Amino acid sequence: MMMQTDSSNPQSFQKAELVVRSRRRSGFTLIEIMIVIGIIGIFLGVGIPSMFRAMRKNPMQQTVTEVLEALSAARAQAIMSGSPAGVMFYPVERRFEVVQLPKSRSSSLFSDTPIMDGGSIVGRYEEMQAMAQQEQEMRMMNVGESVPAKKRQGGFFKSSGNIEEEVVLELLDVNFWEYKDQESALVMFYPNGTCDEFTMVLNWEERDWRKIEVNVITGLADAGPLIK
Repeated sequence: MMMQTDSSNPQSFQKAELVVRSRRRSGFTLIEIMIVIGIIGIFLGVGIPSMFRAMRKNPMQQTVTEVLEALSAARAQAIMSGSPAGVMFYPVERRFEVVQLPKSRSSSLFSDTPIMDGGSIVGRYEEMQAMAQQEQEMRMMNVGESVPAKKRQGGFFKSSGNIEEEVVLELLDVNFWEYKDQESALVMFYPNGTCDEFTMVLNWEERDWRKIEVNVITGLADAGPLIK
């Protein structure tokens, strides 16, 4: 609707001009809208990946936590059930799980009398390696009788886990034998609280190195940074 003005009245003409100008300034031009959308897009492009990285758990910490939980679960399972339990690692598949083994079909270098003297392994290294390899082969023959360990009643530990894709498995040592390139390796825990020798070394992007070890006397697992 056109506004009627009296051209003979200067004040009326000025008011009409102000109204028209205010109407023109009340909206945004297409260029202004595009600039605003572009700025929002830049902020979203920078902020969303950072937000997802912050929400996602550190892959190294995730792997270490799950390995420690599995080792602790196997130890608890062995003590409570009175039968050996273990953690079966599948290095090629990058996964592991807690298993319960039949008591009559299990044995270990450390099951009855751990070969320890002041915290140091006694005997020749080559002989220990040969013994460890023979035992691991015997275990693999009987592994078909093992079953995944059931979750402890009222417990919160995980009975399985994975090595995150970003994490490199540098070392998987069981009873002084290297298994990181093997299809499987079994770490045993026993009702008396003892366990196999176990060492795992993990590397994340060459900046974070972690070492996981188990005390063969107590069966307790521990993890810490690896100083190269």
